[in-house]
Amino acid sequence: MYGRVYQSGFFYNNRTHTNVAQQMSLTALCNSNENTNIKFSICTANSEVNSVITTVAELRNGKKILEGQRGSRFEMVTFDVVEKPTFVDYLRSGWAVSLVAAIDYTASNGNPSSPSSLHYLGGNNQYE
Repeated sequence: MYGRVYQSGFFYNNRTHTNVAQQMSLTALCNSNENTNIKFSICTANSEVNSVITTVAELRNGKKILEGQRGSRFEMVTFDVVEKPTFVDYLRSGWAVSLVAAIDYTASNGNPSSPSSLHYLGGNNQYE
């Protein structure tokens, strides 16, 4: 059983079609498992006409032409997996994060509701 992750528009009387590039997350495509089968289908409004099955691992390894049923062929012109590191990935790779915080408890800055106070919240003050 396959779930739909992308559907192109409809094309009429066109036996050869080049679709524009699509981007999606690896999680949406194959739940981040590059060996999971993925299926590309050609459909009419009511039924599947043809399909090919492959994996992300095969596409990453350079498999660009997929043989379909009844002598058909599906050609993947380009296929790229772009890895976007997360904040946790940066930390695991050895990056350091420093945080400096300060809390001003002094009363010398004046009443925060007064426009002359450094902590006035009603407009620009000397900190902004």
